[in-house]
Amino acid sequence: MDEALSLKVLVADDAVVNRRLLQAFLEKLGHTVVLAEDGLEAIALFQSENPDIVLMDVVMPKLNGLDATRRIKELSGARWVPVLVVSALSRPEQLVEGLEAGADDYLPKPLNFRILEAKMRSIERTLTLQRSVAGNLRRTKAITDHMLDSMITIDEMGMILSCNPATHRLFGYTEEDLVGKNVRGLMPPPPGDEQSGQLSFYGNAGRGDTREVQGRRRDGTLFPLQIGVSELVLDGQRTFIGILRDVSERREAERKIREHAESLQRYHDAAEEENAFAREIMLKQLHRTGLDDPRLSYGVDAAENFSGDMAAARRSTQNRLYAMLCDATGHGLAAAISAMPAIPVFYGMAGRNLPLSLMVSEMNATLRQAMPAGRFVAAVMTCVDESQGVVEIWNGGMPDVLWLNEQGRIVQHFNSRQLALGIVDSESMDVRPLKFEWQGTGQLVICSDGVLEAENEAGEAFGEERLTAVLRQASLRDRCAAVRAAVREHMGGLAARDDASIMIIDCVRQTVAVAAA
Repeated sequence: MDEALSLKVLVADDAVVNRRLLQAFLEKLGHTVVLAEDGLEAIALFQSENPDIVLMDVVMPKLNGLDATRRIKELSGARWVPVLVVSALSRPEQLVEGLEAGADDYLPKPLNFRILEAKMRSIERTLTLQRSVAGNLRRTKAITDHMLDSMITIDEMGMILSCNPATHRLFGYTEEDLVGKNVRGLMPPPPGDEQSGQLSFYGNAGRGDTREVQGRRRDGTLFPLQIGVSELVLDGQRTFIGILRDVSERREAERKIREHAESLQRYHDAAEEENAFAREIMLKQLHRTGLDDPRLSYGVDAAENFSGDMAAARRSTQNRLYAMLCDATGHGLAAAISAMPAIPVFYGMAGRNLPLSLMVSEMNATLRQAMPAGRFVAAVMTCVDESQGVVEIWNGGMPDVLWLNEQGRIVQHFNSRQLALGIVDSESMDVRPLKFEWQGTGQLVICSDGVLEAENEAGEAFGEERLTAVLRQASLRDRCAAVRAAVREHMGGLAARDDASIMIIDCVRQTVAVAAA
């Protein structure tokens, strides 16, 4: 395996902490780091240090990152030096402004170092390929500077008047073998068409274009031949000058490209098939009958093909309703896989009417053992006992759980008092749920941060104020659908940056008639 390319990286950021953090990370990857604290210093260091790549903050004193990027691109000339803009500014017009300034890519703040590492690996590969191609081009140019394409001149009858040494190498004939012979010997016509050889030679004369014909070498082998012809008239005599080139290698390259394209298509089809299989497996794990409980409504809107937000619900043997909404780190397939170990634990323990505290402890232990470092799952778990009028809630790392009255007004908040699952061992956690009693009818509203943090084109988050207004205005049965619709309307067609999920549980106090003594 080839060793990773060591790059010299110019980091421009006015924040000392950011510079040092990037320096430590990049040096750990094996790169050399040069630090600049403003745009002017970045330009000066670019000229003196000649870095391979630039990580450029946008908002800096003296000269901002976009103007510094423009100047660096001017100084780069024909040499490609990738510039990655690093900024907390994430609106589309800001991204476009960065790209128009010459930036090659964008990294949002706070930095995701896994994404940064992946981008650095991609740039390493591109620069390695670029240097390899540049070296090949230099060698090829050194060779081609001392070579000429085959050049042949013929008269109106197709007789060869002259040819250059490259022609001898191309076809394997000496000049004496060719001069005075008909060009059909080099470009044989199809059977029964004795004239097409010479017509192929000068049929496009004067138009400045090229055509492909079949060439034949001295040993009889046939090969694809590209020919461009111009016409010259001297003393009333027409002479045709042909420039000939063997295109066998190009045809072979095109064949390989077709094969590679077919291979990529097969890979794509296989990947799609695997994704479909994975989705089917996850759907079987997630979409269980407990989610169809009449007391419960929910929705999960994924930012990608797979969602790291997951919902689960089940009635116990004593008819207590257990429900969970969880949000794994990130989104997409990796997040979905991270949350999956929690699902069978939930369903297995909920069905046996086990205490919520034991369920939290077991789920945390399972996730802590299954997930790699840096991955965790925020979750809200509830247990609703309608016969007793008691709700238990455990909130680890999720937004506030809301208790609504029948009119949709918030009566109580249940905020997160614990870390998300999978961070510390269960002995270090408080796994005890909060308990409260209710009378009449109410609703529990649980959502992931993807709902509250969904942004519109202006960068405004959906927020709790909008959530509260939608819940208050919607009818009792339509609140879940109303929230999802309001979030989509707020985003205005923008792509979601995170999974968004919501769960609403109707809590109706059941009264049990007591028989007379």
